Amino acid sequence: MFDYTDATKALLSSADVRSDDNEGWFEVELCADTGACDTVIPRKVCQGIAITPSLQSMQCMEYEVADGNTIPNLGERRCVMWTDGATDPRHINLQVADVHKALLSMSRCADMGFESRFGRLAGALIDEESGEVIPLQRKGNLYVLKCWLRAAPFGRQEPR
Repeated sequence: MFDYTDATKALLSSADVRSDDNEGWFEVELCADTGACDTVIPRKVCQGIAITPSLQSMQCMEYEVADGNTIPNLGERRCVMWTDGATDPRHINLQVADVHKALLSMSRCADMGFESRFGRLAGALIDEESGEVIPLQRKGNLYVLKCWLRAAPFGRQEPR
């Protein structure tokens, strides 16, 4: 059983990054998932960003997928993320596994201080400290966070 201590929690904190530098950014859609234990992206997404060992991968964590099989955590991609509605870029560590689509864990977002809302037309993540609203697009029966990712210029920072 995985412990979900502060050391294993996802990271989403402010980043000091120049906004006029467009090189190395990858456009990604993260599907909001209330059942995902981690924010996870497929190995083939953002291949230009290195996969580094994470606490989860070093502990040989596996994820159970819908058909009951398990897949290993392969490490994490440490990224800077821009989203629509954001006032600043943020650091985010995304776990990597052989999943079919990128998943945004709503429980991890809650742990990071975000309230999530889902409406008939759209959804949102609301920063409980700043009040900043990050929009989620509704695509059929899914809510999606459209974001741009690139490799973080330095290592893991402390969460807020």
